[in-house]
Amino acid sequence: MSMSTLIGTSQAVPQRVGGISSLSNSALSRQQVSGDTVSLILTGEEAQVSVSIAGEHPQSLSDSKWFMPTTIGLLALMQLPEGWTYGGKRIHPRALEAMLETLTSILSPNAPPPTIVPTAQGGVQAEWHQNRITLEIDATPFGLLEFFYKSPIMEQEGKVDTATIADLRRFSQNLLTT
Repeated sequence: MSMSTLIGTSQAVPQRVGGISSLSNSALSRQQVSGDTVSLILTGEEAQVSVSIAGEHPQSLSDSKWFMPTTIGLLALMQLPEGWTYGGKRIHPRALEAMLETLTSILSPNAPPPTIVPTAQGGVQAEWHQNRITLEIDATPFGLLEFFYKSPIMEQEGKVDTATIADLRRFSQNLLTT
């Protein structure tokens, strides 16, 4: 059974993200495809991003502490024009898809929302700087991801892949417990 519901619009939740305080014609919709998968579609003026999220309770995403602020931040980045900063490229939908897919796989519902910022190359970065911990995740326009983590006792960086996803889950939990 397929069910589509609007779970947020940029106009309903005005927020300043990455220097943008006004968004137009942007929406987030959720389409439940099956009992354990949710498909999200972010629609901006000139781009659409579609992400499927599988897991035990994907429908709880909209109730999580980080999901809506992060999604609103991604919607804001979809509005940036070509040349938004001294030749900065338009944010590529694949970067947004890769970021949202990664965040949904590593963050718990009570994780703090990251700061979402664009990169001049057309990618996106999610970052946290709290409790003496820095965690940054960069998505390139091609959807490749890299991370940087620093705490008082360790520092690590690398590519986001199946070998490092467990580390990223642990690092994101450290944001809550330190």
